[in-house]
Amino acid sequence: MQNLPGMCAPSIPSLPSGNAPQAATMPPTSSKVRLQTLQDLDGRSSAYKAATRLRDDMIDDAGGVDTLSAVKLKLIESVATMTAVIDHYHALILSGDPSAPIAELATLTNTRNRTAAMVGLGKLTKTLDLRSYMADEYGEGGR
Repeated sequence: MQNLPGMCAPSIPSLPSGNAPQAATMPPTSSKVRLQTLQDLDGRSSAYKAATRLRDDMIDDAGGVDTLSAVKLKLIESVATMTAVIDHYHALILSGDPSAPIAELATLTNTRNRTAAMVGLGKLTKTLDLRSYMADEYGEGGR
């Protein structure tokens, strides 16, 4: 994703010229690569807030965090993050930015839609239990 702040393409070592192929050598790295998660980011940006709000809404729509598998939670987080990037690309396009990555937007939108379909697009309805409701609202002895 070439247009995102803090993102850059990995350097690819060049192959030496000559008749026989030789093994490419990777340049030595001076430190470990540290992968970041949403929790590592500064929560003040509008993109972060939008992504986490969508993530939380999707979790609620799916029945709550207690009803979801770890994989489904990660899929929801991916959908929310991709949506924030898609929104960024839409803003670039609508502002007339000629560098807006139209092909990347189409690919990312398709990927987001397929991932969202795996999570489920419908909102789960909760089955109401009158006794539980009464206990929650009026205490255990509530009638």
